[in-house]
Amino acid sequence: MIEQTSGSFKSVVESLVQGKTDVIPAIVPGTELDSKLLYTQPYLSLPLVIATRSDEFFVGDIEYLSGKRIGLVNRGNLISNLQKKYPSPVFIEVDSAEHGLKGVQRKEFFAFLGTVPSIAFAIKGNNFYNIKISGKLQETLPVYAAVRSGNETLAGVINIVTQSISEEERRRSVDQWISISLEEKVDYTLVWQILMASGMMLMVAIVWLRKTQSFNREISNAYDLPGEKNKALEKLAITDPLTDLDNRHKLDMEFAREMERSNRYHRPFSLVIIDIDHFKSVNDRFGHQVGVSELLTILLIFFCCLLYAYFLFWGIKKGFQAKR
Repeated sequence: MIEQTSGSFKSVVESLVQGKTDVIPAIVPGTELDSKLLYTQPYLSLPLVIATRSDEFFVGDIEYLSGKRIGLVNRGNLISNLQKKYPSPVFIEVDSAEHGLKGVQRKEFFAFLGTVPSIAFAIKGNNFYNIKISGKLQETLPVYAAVRSGNETLAGVINIVTQSISEEERRRSVDQWISISLEEKVDYTLVWQILMASGMMLMVAIVWLRKTQSFNREISNAYDLPGEKNKALEKLAITDPLTDLDNRHKLDMEFAREMERSNRYHRPFSLVIIDIDHFKSVNDRFGHQVGVSELLTILLIFFCCLLYAYFLFWGIKKGFQAKR
């Protein structure tokens, strides 16, 4: 078998009619020269897919293509059939998948409609790296082989060969061919350039992020320091240094708050002032450390007996106040 390469689809058919070639291995009936061709039985059924630029979204419904220009190669009555079923898109006939995909790249078409093998072959030959398959139609395209009219013997041989191949083998052969076609044209130079640029951007982002985090910590510490100092000063202002209880200043604040709560909810509250007799003699005889220890012991007794009480130290009278 001698392989011959032709240009457009029309020139391929004319080459067969003129006797320059003997068989077209993949063709769809419906050309102007059908009367001069003899078709075999269909041996493949290829789905029609939608190819767009890689920056477009997935096309889940063909209604999304309403009003958009769609390029496709007119195989038989393909365009007329699609126009009847899908009147919204604008179908534009092109000579080949290569021209259709170039139109997509140049934004002359929103998408190109064709079979996966034809699109894969065009990508392989032209390095259309920014083209992707974005959707699929329900329709399939039956594929035949064609010989010149009158060459029934060759057509019969092709029928015998193609029909002897199982559906699974046909599908696997097409999938393998498509995979090889796509892998052969991977532009690794572009891939490495993208990876290197991405790596440099990532390193710059990491360095900038670390600097930003460091500055944020310094700013946060600067703001937290006055807050911590203010909290310490506030505690000193309302705490008795001898017993570590709240002092008279805190009493004034709490008393006003409890009065307001009592008036709002009409609930009574009590203020109890406790005076410890002969406490001065304890200090004079045993010292202030023993006096403070006695104060804390008495405070512990009150804590155990009064579960809902608030205690503070009133330094002037050397006593405790309990508020319920």
